[in-house]
Amino acid sequence: MIQHAAARNRCITSTLIDVTENVAITDEIIVDGTRVVVFHEIAPQANCRRRITYRTEITGPAAAAEFDPMVTDDFAAVLSALKKLAENI
Repeated sequence: MIQHAAARNRCITSTLIDVTENVAITDEIIVDGTRVVVFHEIAPQANCRRRITYRTEITGPAAAAEFDPMVTDDFAAVLSALKKLAENI
């Protein structure tokens, strides 16, 4: 489990629900009846490169109004930071 400092200074717990080495990681967060599942899929590419695809499924009473923007708004910044880290390995 991983804990995150979320909006409104609320601590949330992310649980890894599926891990397949070098293939995929799936984590889940459930808050007030709303479930957020993030799929991280890893696909081999030419020249020992990897493509990582992120996909979210958000279901529950506050899915569209509250959780979708909170969960997905920073994906571009997160991916940019991960790209910079990967380029330096």
